[in-house]
Amino acid sequence: GRSAAVPLLELAIARDPRRWQSHNGLGIAADRTKDFAAAIAHYDAAFALEPRATMVVNNRGFSRYLAGDFAGAETDFRLALQMAPQTGTWTNLGRAQARQNRYEEALESFLKEHDEAHARNLLGEVAMEGGDFNVAQNEFALALSASPRYFQAAQDNLDLIAKRIAERDMPVAPVSASATAASAAPPVGAATTVAGLNTWHPALSYSDG
Repeated sequence: GRSAAVPLLELAIARDPRRWQSHNGLGIAADRTKDFAAAIAHYDAAFALEPRATMVVNNRGFSRYLAGDFAGAETDFRLALQMAPQTGTWTNLGRAQARQNRYEEALESFLKEHDEAHARNLLGEVAMEGGDFNVAQNEFALALSASPRYFQAAQDNLDLIAKRIAERDMPVAPVSASATAASAAPPVGAATTVAGLNTWHPALSYSDG
């Protein structure tokens, strides 16, 4: 729902329109309610007021990533790196690159902030998020091989992706015409679900102050 901080931030801007930090805060609040268009508008306003605010550019990239604009997110993360690199920005850039299926470039970006085992595990997670299960499985296996000690997170991910692949490749039983007709229109008020819907989302590095 609407954050309790929103009215205070809006009041701060009404009193002093130059408060770029308040626009940044409103952008974060809008992201949390998945109103990405509003979030980006606030980040644009903040950046116009304070063009040196690297956090605003990073956060705008975060918002574009969540909205599915991976190319736009990459542009912002690259700009943030040119301005004043902050911890997590290389990882954010790697995620945006991986979602555009540029896995080699993504790995190079991850390696700026992580060892090989963790970089490959991250790459596998983003590939899994994007539905590229074969790449994800390979990267999780490579993460285990690259780790000098047992890597529980990579093993858990490898087990999970094996299950996802098995579910994907499972043959679908033929459905009779009568059953198809009966299932075409669910009863009024019935809850509808999508089997296997992946609602997991990795955390990006976010700046709020």
